[in-house]
Amino acid sequence: MKYFHIEIYLSGGNIIDILKADQELMDKIADFAVMGSDDKSSPDWLIFNHNKAEYNLNRKLICAVKIWETEV
Repeated sequence: MKYFHIEIYLSGGNIIDILKADQELMDKIADFAVMGSDDKSSPDWLIFNHNKAEYNLNRKLICAVKIWETEV
């Protein structure tokens, strides 16, 4: 089965690791991270649940996103 490992690097040096993400979540995070901050129609927050945890990401705090595919 194909999954994605996602590392979200935040300003201040914090890293959020998301293990075993599916294609839909990977696409959602990748699209959110590259939205232009000047675009008034793009949201500032992405809220999602994964592995019984809720994540609230502010786009302005994301410095980088690293994604790679894994096989399980």
